[in-house]
Amino acid sequence: MREESESYFEENEIEELIVRYEEMLISNNVQYFDVFEFENIVEYYIDNFELNKALKAIHIAFQLHPNSINLLLKKCQLLLEDELPYEAIKILEQIQKIEKNNYEVYLLHGHAFCLLNRIIDAEIKFNYAINISLDEADEVYINIASILMRTEKYSLAIKYLEKAILLYPKNFDFLYEIASCYEQLGDINNSIKYYNYLLDIEPYTENAWFNLGLLYEKIGKYDKSIEAYEFVTAINENYSIAYLNKGNVNLNAGNYKAAIKSYKEYISINDDCPEIYCYIGECYEKLAEYKYAKEYYQKAINFDHTISDAWFGLGIVEMYLDNHFKSIEYIKKAIQIENNNSDYWYSLGKVKLKLELFNESKNAFLKAIELDVYDYESWMLLAEIFWNEENADKAITVLLEGYKYNNSIAEYNYKLAAYLLATNQAKNAIKYFKTAYKDDKGGYEIIFNYAKENQIPLEIKSIIKKLF
Repeated sequence: MREESESYFEENEIEELIVRYEEMLISNNVQYFDVFEFENIVEYYIDNFELNKALKAIHIAFQLHPNSINLLLKKCQLLLEDELPYEAIKILEQIQKIEKNNYEVYLLHGHAFCLLNRIIDAEIKFNYAINISLDEADEVYINIASILMRTEKYSLAIKYLEKAILLYPKNFDFLYEIASCYEQLGDINNSIKYYNYLLDIEPYTENAWFNLGLLYEKIGKYDKSIEAYEFVTAINENYSIAYLNKGNVNLNAGNYKAAIKSYKEYISINDDCPEIYCYIGECYEKLAEYKYAKEYYQKAINFDHTISDAWFGLGIVEMYLDNHFKSIEYIKKAIQIENNNSDYWYSLGKVKLKLELFNESKNAFLKAIELDVYDYESWMLLAEIFWNEENADKAITVLLEGYKYNNSIAEYNYKLAAYLLATNQAKNAIKYFKTAYKDDKGGYEIIFNYAKENQIPLEIKSIIKKLF
């Protein structure tokens, strides 16, 4: 819909045009702008989400060009941007009496009907636009797809894009858009199919490879995701975010050395990134190379002392090194920066527990649970403190309170069953044991850490015997 006015001006000319227009507003000295210039001014403000400025430009434009159909269409576009379809339709119905063969009128009319959820009426307008577009059908199809995607009518957009691809099988815009639609609908496999189709035509399309990497990562196909990102960087060695994403995928896949390599490649292009130093520190931490982990966490802090994850990382490393007081110092610094992070409070509780600071540990776990009721490990450790204090009733009460949030965790069910068995509540224990056993047949041994042989009912013993 913007092809004519966009071709009229180059980008630098549009910038000069905006400067001249805004200077006129400031000085109050009226200058002449033709219709095409006003179209570009309005479009510029729309693209920059400055709708009030666009409306003002339309108002001024009509004073100079009161009979311009193009400006009326821009006004309709603005009304639709502001989600005022009825007002737009009134104008469009008047324009259609004059401009019967202007496909842009029908595209806008279809857009208005989409906003009103009048899908059949929208299709009638879109189909008419296609029929009268002659040599510009590809432009019309891409505009229809854009409208339908913006109004979240992805299935209908696919319908039009499939027709367009039959007519223009090598049009990259159509292939990108249909892949995007399928992704929005959660149909990742079809999205991947169309990106691969595009890459069969043009294998050096770096953005398509990048999007493929994202999609494969989303469905857990890490090897294919990494391969896609490697194609991106082979085509364009300065495509920095591909190195970052490849690092993230390798980190999630447990390929820590490969992740470090990718993160360092990213840093070689973008060196002002303390978060990436944290990622590298985490990788070294996972590799138990604590010297290097501390080095990179410290690099992040030197760059920006408000990076809470870096302080937290140092705290975790010191915990692994049994430097518990240092660990507490660093974790507390992380909490000062980000007080609502349940992981920080959970880890603080664990370190305090190692130092047998039981009341302080309880408080930390309670805070972690307050922030995240699904933090099952905090529930379990809190209960364990009470259990070790020989307050079995309180320990069971804690686990039961957290159960409604964590009932799908096998370890949690086994722990609850163990406590119940140890307090001679076998009947209740069986239910939790069976739930745990369905998901994790090998985790049952925990019950023997709490219950004596004569406290375990025959029903549970017979279930366990089936494993042997």
